[in-house]
Amino acid sequence: MSAAIKSRCCSATARSQGSLNQRAHFFTSWIYPLILIAVGYLIDILPLFFFSCLHKSISYWTVVALLTAAIVFKHLQDAPLGKGVLVFLLVGAGLFSGFGVLYSMGLNGEFLAVPAFFGLALLAHLVVIGNMDVSLDAFSEVFYLLVKLIARAVIIAPLGFFLRYGTLPLGLSLGLLLLIAGFSAHQLGSQSSRKPSLWLEGNLQSAVALAIWSSFLFSFWQLSLAYHGVVQVGCFFFCDCWKTLGMVLFSRSCMGWLVRKTGGNRKDTFPDFSGYGISVLQAWTRWLPVVVQLSALGSAGFWHLVLGRQGAYISCRVFATVCIAACPCVAVIGVPLALWRVRKCANRLLVSRERMASLIKYAVYENTAIVKAYYVSSVILSGGGYYMIAGQWLNPWHAGLGMLLGQLILFLNSHRDLSRAEMSLSYSFAQKSDLFLESAKAKNLSTVQSGSVPTVENPTMHVASKA
Repeated sequence: MSAAIKSRCCSATARSQGSLNQRAHFFTSWIYPLILIAVGYLIDILPLFFFSCLHKSISYWTVVALLTAAIVFKHLQDAPLGKGVLVFLLVGAGLFSGFGVLYSMGLNGEFLAVPAFFGLALLAHLVVIGNMDVSLDAFSEVFYLLVKLIARAVIIAPLGFFLRYGTLPLGLSLGLLLLIAGFSAHQLGSQSSRKPSLWLEGNLQSAVALAIWSSFLFSFWQLSLAYHGVVQVGCFFFCDCWKTLGMVLFSRSCMGWLVRKTGGNRKDTFPDFSGYGISVLQAWTRWLPVVVQLSALGSAGFWHLVLGRQGAYISCRVFATVCIAACPCVAVIGVPLALWRVRKCANRLLVSRERMASLIKYAVYENTAIVKAYYVSSVILSGGGYYMIAGQWLNPWHAGLGMLLGQLILFLNSHRDLSRAEMSLSYSFAQKSDLFLESAKAKNLSTVQSGSVPTVENPTMHVASKA
């Protein structure tokens, strides 16, 4: 009798513990990321629309800064402050501060533009090479590479003389500088690399770290200037740390949910190809940090030379705003929404294994195109486009609305059903985009001739299953 009672008590305790674990998992997976996103928006909504006194309150922004520091360091593993991100931000800020010192010394016109172009060309070389898988084993190799970088930056620097012809030639010469520096750095990196893959493996973590730490460090710098009365209180970018972290955790939960929903069914072909959606996104995210960093350098350099009398604050603000506004808050949900769209269609229609691969590819490419358009527009607006349109610089509220708009467009596109016409188009599109299906068919044919079980191989997940 006592043993039965004890067994029932243990069973009840186990069920209670399991229920608590499920609730804790649900909170950390779904509720907690949504809380981070909501707090990120409330940081700006409260002072702008409800409590206007908070907008100019140094105490309010100090509390926000301390809470942001706590949440950023709590999630340091999700957005690690790598050496590349830290060096780029510090060297970039120091570069434009140095330009301000040159301007205060009386240099102007092309005499300021040539040193500025030299610094921008040198840093652009370092940005591109920093994202390449370069092998430098000895100090002499590092020294010779640095000498080559300086020599090529000196050759590019005379483009600064185009400043005398106006702002349009200045912008064109800056774009030409970044292109030349990019190709030059790629050529130097190719000579120094001993590995088959020149570029580092693409992932969104470096883009997440760049966005979060740009907003974090720049906002703390703004707050320190506000304490000394150099700038006005308000328009800090602490909110972007919360929103970016929340979206990263939320997209991770979405991917985990998709894997759990489909992983248990052995007859389901969806898990075999879902990893390919991630590889399509990673194929171009390896370029994302390079493009964002070069855009930040070019935009900040342009406005510093045009508005040099306003000091280094404007150029540093443009530099940081481009890195912040081009955050991966939209990119991180592109793949989960595309896979959810295909999954919804596959549950309703009988979709073959080959068609599943082409559908995933089509949906991910469609969402990736939206993400690319978001990045282009955000870089243009944060790099000075919004100033030219509205007469003011992009502030955190504008960046938040842009992020919401991009996410809304992604959601509406992913909510559309894949019609049979689109399914036919996706099949031909997948055949033209690469040789994925052709290689799978060739492998099936060879295995059938050899008498073994045919397989379809995923480029990212080597999964063998019955055709």
